[in-house]
Amino acid sequence: LKGYNIPELQTQFRNYECVIYVGKQQFTTTAKRNDDTSLTCDIPALNYAENNGTLEANLSVSWGNNFWLESTTKLVVTLYKCDVLAASECSLCVNLNYTRPNL
Repeated sequence: LKGYNIPELQTQFRNYECVIYVGKQQFTTTAKRNDDTSLTCDIPALNYAENNGTLEANLSVSWGNNFWLESTTKLVVTLYKCDVLAASECSLCVNLNYTRPNL
């Protein structure tokens, strides 16, 4: 995620966490602050019921007991279900961000 003034957390706070909302499901993962303008969510493979090749999901970032990263717009991530997109050939999904605009 790109932003500005992303604080470096003091030891009394938990690390950053990304919360991904897929329908009624909620997935929480760890996140790492890269610098004061970016952080990276450590999103593992997720198992969700929708059988679409791509799915947009809402994202929130928290730290500490109940602090949330503020945003002027809704944070959205695109999830890829490679077995649907690439007929079980997941290597085709690796370049999807580059090839999709040309499809």
